[in-house]
Amino acid sequence: MDWVNKYIGMEFKDPEFTCWDLVVKVYREVFNINLNDFSSEYEKVTSRVVPDIILREALRWQELTQGDEKTGDIIVLRVKQHPWHVGIVVSPGIMLHCEQKTNTCIEKYMGLTWGKKIIGFYRYDNT
Repeated sequence: MDWVNKYIGMEFKDPEFTCWDLVVKVYREVFNINLNDFSSEYEKVTSRVVPDIILREALRWQELTQGDEKTGDIIVLRVKQHPWHVGIVVSPGIMLHCEQKTNTCIEKYMGLTWGKKIIGFYRYDNT
C-alpha cells in the first residue's frame, strides 16, 4: 500500500485531471500499463458522454464479483444514477479516487458514501 501515498492530495482539475486521469497515471507509473486517455472525447466530467465512455471501456476489462477485487482493480461508481466515477482498489474495502470536493484521497467504498453506488469491479485484461 506504500505506492498510494504519493497520489494522495493531488488536485482535481476538470478536464485536465479527473478520476480517469488518476487511473491512467497510476496504471502507467505503478503497474507499467498504458491505458486509453479519453480527455479528447469530453469537455467536462459532467458531460453526458462520460457514462458511455466508462461503459465502453469496461467492456474491455474482466468484470469481477464483489469480494474478488484486489489491489489495482477498478471500481465503477454511480453518480446521478449513471456510471460516472471510477477509483482504484488499494486493498479490499479501500479505494483511491479523485473528485472535485476531495481531490485525490483514499476512502472506504463499502461505507455510507459509496456503498450503495457501486456498479462493479473490473480487472485489466491485456489479452
